[in-house]
Amino acid sequence: MSTKASRQDLVISLPQQPPLGNNIHGGYDILTVESIAYPATLIKSESKFCIPLDVIAPSTVSANVRLKKEEEEKASVIIINNNNNNNNNNNHNHNVLCEQLHHQVNITIDSPVVDVSCGDDCISSSYPLVDRIEKLDSDQLPIGHQPSTITYHHNINLNNNNSPNNDNKNNNNNSQDDRIENLADKNIDNQKEQKEPEMEKTELLDSCASQTYFSPIGEILEAMSPSMMTTVGPKRMSNFGIFVCKSFRFLSNTISTIVSVLTPSVKRSLPPITDPILLQPAHQLILLIKSGQLKCETVIQAYIDRLQEVQPYLNAIVDERFESALEDARKIDSKICSEINLGISADDPSSIRRLPLLGLPLTCKDSIAIKGLLHDSGSLLRKDVRADRDAFVVATLKEAGAIFLALSNVPELLLWFDSHNNVHGRTNNPYDLSRIPGGSSGGEGALVSSAASIVGIGSDIGGSIRIPSFYCGLFGHAPTPGVLSVDGMYPTPCKSWARFLSFGPICRYASDMKPVLKAMAGSMGKVLNLDEEVSFKDITIYYMEDDGGSPLTRPVVPEIREAMHKALDHFKSKYNTRVEKINYPRAALAFPIWGANIGSGDAWTLAEEAVLRNGSIHPTWELIKFMFYMSSHSLGLIFISLLERLCLKKGSPFHTKLCEKKDTIRNHFLKTLGNKGVLFYPTLPIPAIKHRTTVWNAIDCGYTMLSNLICFPATHCPTGLNKEGLPIGFQIIAPPYKDNVSISIACELEKLFGGWTSPSSIEC
Repeated sequence: MSTKASRQDLVISLPQQPPLGNNIHGGYDILTVESIAYPATLIKSESKFCIPLDVIAPSTVSANVRLKKEEEEKASVIIINNNNNNNNNNNHNHNVLCEQLHHQVNITIDSPVVDVSCGDDCISSSYPLVDRIEKLDSDQLPIGHQPSTITYHHNINLNNNNSPNNDNKNNNNNSQDDRIENLADKNIDNQKEQKEPEMEKTELLDSCASQTYFSPIGEILEAMSPSMMTTVGPKRMSNFGIFVCKSFRFLSNTISTIVSVLTPSVKRSLPPITDPILLQPAHQLILLIKSGQLKCETVIQAYIDRLQEVQPYLNAIVDERFESALEDARKIDSKICSEINLGISADDPSSIRRLPLLGLPLTCKDSIAIKGLLHDSGSLLRKDVRADRDAFVVATLKEAGAIFLALSNVPELLLWFDSHNNVHGRTNNPYDLSRIPGGSSGGEGALVSSAASIVGIGSDIGGSIRIPSFYCGLFGHAPTPGVLSVDGMYPTPCKSWARFLSFGPICRYASDMKPVLKAMAGSMGKVLNLDEEVSFKDITIYYMEDDGGSPLTRPVVPEIREAMHKALDHFKSKYNTRVEKINYPRAALAFPIWGANIGSGDAWTLAEEAVLRNGSIHPTWELIKFMFYMSSHSLGLIFISLLERLCLKKGSPFHTKLCEKKDTIRNHFLKTLGNKGVLFYPTLPIPAIKHRTTVWNAIDCGYTMLSNLICFPATHCPTGLNKEGLPIGFQIIAPPYKDNVSISIACELEKLFGGWTSPSSIEC
C-alpha cells in the first residue's frame, strides 16, 4: 500500500527489547520530550513512537531540546542503549543523539510529502519517515557530540502484565486511585482486560493530530463533505476554510459590537447591602443558628428582604415560598431553644442541631422541582405547571435542615446560556443590567451574586453552573456526572443527557461548596472523599490558555491569562507544585462533539422538546415568526433547533463521526491528568456579554462543554474584576471523582484573589 503523507513526523523504531521496562510491550505509553511535553502513542506491533515535528515550531525553544525542520537534507536519529534495568522507576532516560549545530538539536527530514510502502500492520503508513534509524551502544558515540534527553514517562499502562514495574505501582496505589481507574469509560476497561490491545488507525491519528498549526475546525468543515467520510485522519483547514471561519468571527464581532454600543451599560445600580447577615458565609450562619446566638427567622427574613429589594432590577425570581420559609424557621428556633433549655447536647442523636445545614436559606433554579412551586422550565406550554413532589436533591437538602426561599429564572428548556424566556422575561447581570447573567442557572447566579441568596442550586450539562458563576463572579462546581441524582428535573433527562449532567452548588464563598455538595449527594457523597485533605505539593497542574486557536471562538482576554499565571506562580512558589503547559487543539471541537452526543441515542431533539415531545416545531419557520414577534419560543431554542437540523442531524455520517470522537478526547485527558493532575482552563474567553448578542457568541461555550464531554468535575473560581468592572476567572478541571481536589484548589485561590466582589456598595 502506498500513501502520501500530509504532515511531517518523526518515527522512532525501538529495539525488540527496549530498555524501558517490560511493561512497554503490548501496552500504550506516553512519550514526553522534556519541556515540551507532547503526547505521542506507542505502536504495539512494531514498538514505534510517532513524534509530530510540526508541533515544535522552529521558533520554539525548550530547556533541553530544539527541533528544527530542514527539508533539503537527510538526518539520522541515533538511539543509545543505556541498558537501564532499574525497574523500580517509571521514568527511564535515554539519549537521542542528532546532528548538532550551534548547540541545538537539528532533526531534518526528507520531504514534506513522502511515499511509504509498508505491510498491513504498518500503522504509520501515512506519515513520512526519517532517512535512517540506528541503535548504538554508548561507547559508539561519535566524538564531540553531546546528547539531549528524551524521557519516556509511563502515565498510564493499559496492559495487565506481571512486570516488576506494574507490581510496584499497583502495590502503592490507594483504593481511591483503583476506584477511579475502574470507574473510567467502558472502552478503557475493555482495553485493560486485553493482553495485547490493538491500536486503531484513528487512535494514532487522533493522538498525533494535536499540532499548533492544525485547526480542528478544518476537520469539521472537511468532514461535512461525504468524500471525507472514508478518509482516515484529519485534514488541515484550507485557506478558504480559514477565510470563512475568520469572516464569520469578524461578522459576529461586528454585530456584537454594534449591539453593545446601542445598549448602554447600567452599572452599580443595585441597592446597597445594609445587613451584615448577608455577608456571612453559610458555615458561619449555621454555627450561629445552632448555638442560639442568631435566630433562624432573623436570617430568613434578611434574605427575603434582600430578594424583594433586588428583584425589580434583576428579574430573577419566578416563584417564592416566603411565608412557608418563615414558618420553617420559627419551628427550628423553637426546637433549638427547647434543647438548650433542657440541656440536650448538640451531639445527641435526637438533637436537631445534628443537621449539617440547619436553617440555611437556599434558592433553586426553575427546572428542579420544589413541591408546590412552579415547574415550567421557561416554556409557555408548561405555564402554571407546579411540582407535585420535591426533586431528590431538594429533598436531601431539606432533610439536612436547609430552607428553600425562591425559584429562579432559566432559559426556555435550559439549553442556552442566557436566562430569558417568554414566560418570565429576561434576567439581568447584577454587575451591569445591560448584560446577561449566563445560563441555564442564570437566575441563581444573579441572586447569589447580589447577596439575595447565600447558595444556589443549579444543574450543569454544558456549563450551566460555571457560566453564570463566571459572569456573576461566583464559585460554581459541576460534580462528576452520575454521583448526584438528577431526579426531579424538567426536561426529564434521557440516558444520552444523563451521561453529562450533574446538579451542583453556586456560592459566594468557596468554603460553602463542600458542605452543600455533601448534603446534596447523600450517601453517594462518600465516593468524592470531600473531607480528605489535599496536598498541593503532590499534584500536577496542567494548564491551557485557550482551546488551541479555533478561528471561530473569541481570543481569551489578557486578564484571564494573567490571573491564571498568577495562580500558577502561587502554587509553584508556596507549595512547589509541578506546573506544565499543554496544548490540545481538539478541545476546540468540544461544542460540535458535545452537541452530537447529547443528541444521540434516546435523546429527543430540541425541536421535539419545544412542544413537550408531542410533535416537533419547524426551526426555519419559527425563526421567520420570531423576526415578526409571532413565535412563542425564544431565539436560543430556535437557534439550537436549527443547528441540530442543519448540522447535527441524528444518524447522519457527520453526526456519527462526531459522536465517535468523544472517547478519543476523554481518553487523552484521562491519560494526561492521571489520578493526581488537574487542568486550569478558561471558563469562557470574554466576560459577560450584552443582551441580544448571545447567538453571535454561542460557540464560546465549547470551553465549558469540554469537561461535560469528558465527564470530569469542574469548579469555576473568580479572580476579581476587569477594568470594566466585570468578573473574570477560570475553571479547574479534575479527574473523575476528584471533586475534592478542584474545590480545595478553589478555596486556596479564594485566599489569593479575594473571592467574590460585591456588585453593589456595602453599607454595614
